[in-house]
Amino acid sequence: MINLPANSDEFVRKFGAVKEGELEIFNEIKSEVFKESIQWQKNIDTDMDIFPFKTTVDSQIWKLRVNNFPDEPMYTLFINDKAILTFDDKPSTWIILES
Repeated sequence: MINLPANSDEFVRKFGAVKEGELEIFNEIKSEVFKESIQWQKNIDTDMDIFPFKTTVDSQIWKLRVNNFPDEPMYTLFINDKAILTFDDKPSTWIILES
């Protein structure tokens, strides 16, 4: 089960996804999210152009958006359709299946 910091929901509601290097809350969320061993599947839903990869973690729908890198961080993680975190390097615990 992912235990995001108590104040992360309020931060995301006010400011949007937490960006790498932005406030202490980034490190708190990143440590919870990145420790998960996750196998991402290619998204075949209608929003696949926006979110090419998705998975389910503890009954939550996680989607990974690939951004306009290098002008923006490489990825944005969405949990239950809410932008949670932007980052450049995916964790080694995540496997992205291309097919």
